[in-house]
Amino acid sequence: MMCKLAFRNVKRMAKDYIVYFMTMAVVTALMFFVSYAFVFQRCAESVSDGCMMSVMTGLATAFIVPIIAWLINYMVRFILEKRSREFGIYLLVGVKKKEIARLYFTENLLLGAGAFLVGMGLGLLFQQILLSIFYSMVQLDYKLHLEWNRNCILMTAACYLCCYLLALFRSQKKFRKNEYP
Repeated sequence: MMCKLAFRNVKRMAKDYIVYFMTMAVVTALMFFVSYAFVFQRCAESVSDGCMMSVMTGLATAFIVPIIAWLINYMVRFILEKRSREFGIYLLVGVKKKEIARLYFTENLLLGAGAFLVGMGLGLLFQQILLSIFYSMVQLDYKLHLEWNRNCILMTAACYLCCYLLALFRSQKKFRKNEYP
């Protein structure tokens, strides 16, 4: 029953969730590109100064990943605040806090998984555009080709999943303590 309610809520709140969904998809695309930069770094070392590329990649990662983690946490909390009245009504009707938390968790997992898949496609497109620009800067020919690198996908999935689950578990604590607005 809760799964049906989760699907219904996602469809019903599509207008509110579209911002959440697109933000999470862009976050995934950015994570995919950052993970690709690590793999691509080996290829770029033969083209330019490898040490400089390593430093730039490390700095970009150190700058981007904490921002992404904060953004994911912010989006999860934003949706929690947006839905607080609805959850209050569920409590008044007699739904247990644990069931409401499970419902919220399920909805966010559905949205997060969909955003991850869309974001991977956007990341692949973003990767091709930036590779084309990079190769034109070093005056080499580059033909567009779609390449799914397993290591990039695994790095992206691990980072996304870790940040996303931490944000969801943080919101679960708020449910237990009744701290949601």
